[in-house]
Amino acid sequence: MNPYKIEGPAIISFSGGRTSGFMLKQILDAHGGKLPDDVLVSFQNTGKEMPQTLDFIQECSERWDVPIVWLEYRVNETNKPTFAVVDHATASRCGEPFEAVIRKRKYLPNQVARFCTGETKVLTLQRYAKSIGMKDWDNVVGIRADEPRRIATMRTKDNYLVPLADDGVTKYEILDFWFRQPFNLELPTVNGTTPKGNCDLCYLKGAKTIMGIIREEPHLADWWSEMEKQIGATFRPDRPSYGKMKEMVQNQGDLFSKLPDDETIPCMCTD
Repeated sequence: MNPYKIEGPAIISFSGGRTSGFMLKQILDAHGGKLPDDVLVSFQNTGKEMPQTLDFIQECSERWDVPIVWLEYRVNETNKPTFAVVDHATASRCGEPFEAVIRKRKYLPNQVARFCTGETKVLTLQRYAKSIGMKDWDNVVGIRADEPRRIATMRTKDNYLVPLADDGVTKYEILDFWFRQPFNLELPTVNGTTPKGNCDLCYLKGAKTIMGIIREEPHLADWWSEMEKQIGATFRPDRPSYGKMKEMVQNQGDLFSKLPDDETIPCMCTD
């Protein structure tokens, strides 16, 4: 059977990276270029994605003529979590949905309590789906065959489909696909990964990766540093604050590149 032939009701999660973009195109092709009425595509914006990611999502939607529902986390007048439907023009670009989650919880997410993903993406999508009358649906996620740990996790969950893994697709096939397309995600790749993909300085990324991004775009550290100051804690107790990492990069130049790097922790936010 064709793993890209999706029977609804189903929701295709588009993170904004090359992997989920590739998956969406394969699913569209399997359905003759048009998704069934009970299969929708959604992107949940945290406000900390790079602008190139937002542009890429919009271009995929326009070039492939596929509607993509843009969602953001919100807190209503009674201080309960809800959602908003936005678009490329109105999407948050300064971390507003992510900050709203932190203010609601009054503490920072970390490696163990990754509530940022749960609230801004998983639960936000669920709230929207239920609001349009969906009760049970399959979640279609872009996990490749070369991500065994993530595959194993998804296999334990009900109603999750991983067509790329089922098809044996790896990151090299995806990079080759995009190399041959007339457009691409305008973010650099390093060994098949996209360091600036999704949340720009996500605390799950390796320390060396984060400091390398700060070296190129120092202003990106400011939002993360401000969140740490507001809460009076750090996103990770095993590394310096974002403000300190920015200071280290600016004062010590490339010395940080000699430090051992810790592994980026997989998350549904990352491609």
